[in-house]
Amino acid sequence: MSWLELHEPVRVLLVGAGKMGLFHGTALLNAKGAELVGVVSRSENSAKSLAEKLGHVPFGTNLQEMAAATQAHACIVCVSHLASPKVVRECLQLGLHVLAEKPVAVEFEEVQSLSALAKEKSCKVMVALNRRFYQVVQTAYLDSLFYGGGLTSLSLLANDHPNMYKLRGSFADEIYDLWPVMNTIHAFDLISLFSRGIASIDYHRYTQDSDGNVTVQAVLTGMNGLVSNFLYTEGSGTMNGWSMQLNGKDFQSKIGPLEKYQIQFPFPGIKPESKVESSKFKEGLMEQMNFFIHAIRHDQDIDFPACNLEEHARVLEVMNTLFAKK
Repeated sequence: MSWLELHEPVRVLLVGAGKMGLFHGTALLNAKGAELVGVVSRSENSAKSLAEKLGHVPFGTNLQEMAAATQAHACIVCVSHLASPKVVRECLQLGLHVLAEKPVAVEFEEVQSLSALAKEKSCKVMVALNRRFYQVVQTAYLDSLFYGGGLTSLSLLANDHPNMYKLRGSFADEIYDLWPVMNTIHAFDLISLFSRGIASIDYHRYTQDSDGNVTVQAVLTGMNGLVSNFLYTEGSGTMNGWSMQLNGKDFQSKIGPLEKYQIQFPFPGIKPESKVESSKFKEGLMEQMNFFIHAIRHDQDIDFPACNLEEHARVLEVMNTLFAKK
């Protein structure tokens, strides 16, 4: 008998008490059919502080003990990037369904291993990539189907440099060691989303100048035949951010930098230019959480438009190839 039939909420444990823990915890408190049953962190003070903010739920530092004490069905993993694979594995070994912050691991082989373990334990794992649920992204995808019968090509330009973030102290040190991958994970994931998975790398060029700034050019083909042109550049003269252009048979649309969306038609009289803007802070987290809980309650696979471990592993495999130093 399913949770839906029993009308029992999915009992969810929050693992990680940082900024994303607060965001995910807040979304969970508002999710349908779910209950936040506790907070786990390696720091007892951090766990206690977040637990108080989220309604004075139980807290602790031992994942196994907390899972047993709260009788959790699932967990949200939002720990440091380097700790994530180990924590996700521990959750799966406990038989918990998992919503894990991206990237679940840096190496795609590790993600494949976790995917195999999830299948063995009959656990659902969803990768937290909230931009998939942005209004601008969903609008762009639906427009591509409604007006063009699908997309013919996609162009993505990513310009960014870590120095500005280093000066602000925005991220942990390990992020900068993996900057190109960490910085473009959302971009490549959206290529995968629109492509329904990345089938092949048709062209790839990696260069690095005397100052260590990286440029990567690539042409990718999706499982649905979509051809994606990707350009990534670093350097003091580059602007931070990235933008995407989607081309259909009779239309062209742009997302950039993932805050505004517009679609244009080349022929007058078909439809005026349409614009959509994102307005909610951390948009997509609520929709993402509801999708995760719904999949558990209805025993459904983690599939489009959400990201599962198999698709996530493929995206990381492509990124590891493109950003490998020559």
